Amino acid sequence: MQQWNLGFQRQIGSDLVARADYVHNLGTHFIIGRTIATVFNPVVGGPDRIVNLESSVNTHYDGLLLSLEKRFSNGTQVRAAYTLSKAFSYANDDQIPFAYGPVDPTNLKLEKGPTPNDQRHRLVMSGTIELPAGIRLSPIWTMASAVPMDIMMPDASTRVPAFQRNAGGRQFKTGAELNAFLSGLNASGGVNGTLLPLVDESARFGDRFDALDLRVSKSFEVGKERRIEMIAECFNVFNVTNILGVSTTNYSGFSNVLVRDSDDPADPAYLRSSRFGQPVTTAGGVFGSGGPRAFQFGARITF
Repeated sequence: MQQWNLGFQRQIGSDLVARADYVHNLGTHFIIGRTIATVFNPVVGGPDRIVNLESSVNTHYDGLLLSLEKRFSNGTQVRAAYTLSKAFSYANDDQIPFAYGPVDPTNLKLEKGPTPNDQRHRLVMSGTIELPAGIRLSPIWTMASAVPMDIMMPDASTRVPAFQRNAGGRQFKTGAELNAFLSGLNASGGVNGTLLPLVDESARFGDRFDALDLRVSKSFEVGKERRIEMIAECFNVFNVTNILGVSTTNYSGFSNVLVRDSDDPADPAYLRSSRFGQPVTTAGGVFGSGGPRAFQFGARITF
């Protein structure tokens, strides 16, 4: 891993600090699984891949980090941080055995694309406020742009080879843009003679993230050496529905397979995929920042 960064920091007044940093990361010799042959496997009763695990791909990250912080004074502390970034890699999932291998094992450069969790814009605002009666209020508000997603073949075996990795939301912004490319691809014979279905023009590739989390706490002295802090937390205060995935192979949270509405080539629905681009999962699953509104209560004992 090679990294360099350049930063500037300036104090404004007695308790305000502004900071700007540029970060560049280059990872080399990262692992990828490349199919080099197929053999008959008696265990599965058919052909099986021979996958070569090799350290032959890179990762790239560039980010501009801006922050403004009011240090704790007069009972308050506030911080706002914005990140503009771009992340590229050669595999969505670097875990063996690599569910989706390169579309062309002889040309790994075709695999370079946005990472599945690439968020170009991210803003986080947080703070601490001391209220009367020793109550402490600590909010954190996170907002971010959508992540990209792969566009998979109807059998979900691989991405559409004519697209870059994670093209949804990057190479294509709308369902209409995707349909225009698919129509041209079908006009030239499709993918190895297979025509691909068109999607609904309202299909989505990603969803912005918006979540306000809040903590309220109060400490009580118990004797001279013990203290109990009572804590109440609320995640996603406004109960915003954030569509997001939990898997690196599809972190967008939207259906990304061009599943046909009909398997009959004579049926017009054979060239339609109405399920593509529909939401399937939410951030955090059932609990955590960005998921459905949830409450958590706790106590901390210090002695």
